[in-house]
Amino acid sequence: MKLTKLFVFLLAVLPMVANAQADQKLINKAHQGDTKAMVTLALCYQNGAGVAHDSIQAVKWFQKAADQGDADAWLYLSTYYLRGTCGFAKDSARYFAIRKEWAEKGHPNGLAALGIAYECGRGCKADTAKAVELYEQALKKGSAWAMEQMANNYYFADLGYAKDEKKAVQLWEKSIKLGSYGSISWLVEFYMAKEDYKKAWKYINDGIRWADPDVWSSAARAYALGYGVEKNEAKAQHILDSILHEHHNLYGTQSMAGIFYMYPDDATLRDSAKAMRIWQDGDRQGSIPCRMNLARAYMEQNDYASAKPYLLKVANDSQSTGYRGLQDEACRHLGVMSYLGEDCEQDMTQAEAWWKRGVDQFKGAECANLLAIYYQEDEHRDMAQAVKYLRLADQYGDQEALATLGQLYANNGNMEQAMACFQQMIDKGQVDGYYYMGLAYDAQGDAKTCNKLLAQGEKKGSKMAAESLGIIYMNGLDDTKVDFKKAAAYFEKSGSAKALYNLSRIYLNGGMGKKGVASEADIAKGLDYLQQSADQGFIDAMYTLGCFHETGEYFDTVDHVKAVSYFQPLADNDVAAGQFKMGLYHELGDGGVELDSAKAIEYYQLAADQGHTDAMLYLGDFHRIGRYLPLDQQKAFALYTQAHEAGN
Repeated sequence: MKLTKLFVFLLAVLPMVANAQADQKLINKAHQGDTKAMVTLALCYQNGAGVAHDSIQAVKWFQKAADQGDADAWLYLSTYYLRGTCGFAKDSARYFAIRKEWAEKGHPNGLAALGIAYECGRGCKADTAKAVELYEQALKKGSAWAMEQMANNYYFADLGYAKDEKKAVQLWEKSIKLGSYGSISWLVEFYMAKEDYKKAWKYINDGIRWADPDVWSSAARAYALGYGVEKNEAKAQHILDSILHEHHNLYGTQSMAGIFYMYPDDATLRDSAKAMRIWQDGDRQGSIPCRMNLARAYMEQNDYASAKPYLLKVANDSQSTGYRGLQDEACRHLGVMSYLGEDCEQDMTQAEAWWKRGVDQFKGAECANLLAIYYQEDEHRDMAQAVKYLRLADQYGDQEALATLGQLYANNGNMEQAMACFQQMIDKGQVDGYYYMGLAYDAQGDAKTCNKLLAQGEKKGSKMAAESLGIIYMNGLDDTKVDFKKAAAYFEKSGSAKALYNLSRIYLNGGMGKKGVASEADIAKGLDYLQQSADQGFIDAMYTLGCFHETGEYFDTVDHVKAVSYFQPLADNDVAAGQFKMGLYHELGDGGVELDSAKAIEYYQLAADQGHTDAMLYLGDFHRIGRYLPLDQQKAFALYTQAHEAGN
């Protein structure tokens, strides 16, 4: 999973919470007039830490502390004005005024809070330069809130800061030590992304102690996916239900809960109606993630009419911040719908406009890539524009944009510019740059330099380079001696779907066996690699497994139902070989498939249209003998000729 900056909006309205749980000592101090205890008790009520979650009690204690001049209490109260909750009239100007007042008084968290307002454009015009200035001032004064914001800036390379994970972690940890545990959830997500589940669970347990709902959400995801604990989707759903029962406006939790009900691995836990209800509740509260999930759910059903209103809500939301990626995605989908004419007339100009909006307004790499493709099409060809948008895709974080741009230059005969792009990849630490640079040298007949670059890339962690070296040793290319063990080692390092498929071929064909004969263990290992490749959706692996089950090769029995389970997804994704196989199964009525000659002809025709010569021969035979299709010798001859010319 990938850490994202989706919590920025929440930070604008829910500042970080003091590290405490309510106990009798804290309650007594609050009743005795200790303003810091009042604020802490309010936060405990807000989160349900040691006391039942109670927003009314939280506001009461914030107000008591504010009445006695406590700055943090006023800053917390400002968030209620922003959202218009708990009896407060929605008033972004008041939100901004409170933060401005305490910033002008030099209060550390006041400076940080005003920086958040400027970054998000709350009650003022967004001004990131001003936000940075305020964060820096607050950081010098020791504001834990500023530490969290600056940590995020370093982690996400945001607001002009260079990416620095080490500095980000240091600031998150320091803010926790200063009594703010908002950074705990960031550290949980950081270590989850690094797959360091031991550290992630250390911070999860810290956050749970203080009833942090964001951390509980992370714990739910960990249980759902088996990160550092035994996988337990039912427990994940229970945790999320509990959070939503206590906290009714946690957009991220609503979005995640819906996902876990809509797409659990355990089909018995699937409750799509509940998922939709959760997301619809989020939609009513203005949640961009929930709206996006609703749009996706409808698009999966090809119900573009129902998806479009949610996409428009996401794309046109000018209030929420921190969701640029989702808003870029909405523009992308709206553009594709216009381009393909889904629930609307086909409109290329409108498609282009949506994608440009995704780039210009939301710095969307996905929309930039679509525009690059758009400007390479014959009817809109403009190579300067294609290059421009690939450059923007790279600027906005697409790790493959430079490779695509380099290939574009190479395909247009400009190898110098292509190699410059690949060198940029290497200079930026994108290890696959060695792979692409190697291919560039190989295209110019310099296999030696190519192999040297591939070796460099593999040592630096390029899976593409490792896969290429495996292919070289497996096939003995470039005067290299065939060495299946070396090839297998490189394929193992790569781990790509294609590499796993090639590993299966090596083991099944006896490449790792004595005298070139595969042992039972080799066959078992080969089938395991083949299954792993198929699970990643690699077409050749899926087709091969289908054929093995169809013929019984490597298996004890023929299993046509299992074969169909591999062929049908291929057919559904317009793979000609899968369409041909499904034509056969419908013609024969085998493998759990209904006998249906019309459906068989439909599949054969789809395969033939893509150049599948056996499908052409079958259709020719049907016309020749008048079976399933009208007797027509001329059509039969034409199909046979077509198959012959295609190489059959």
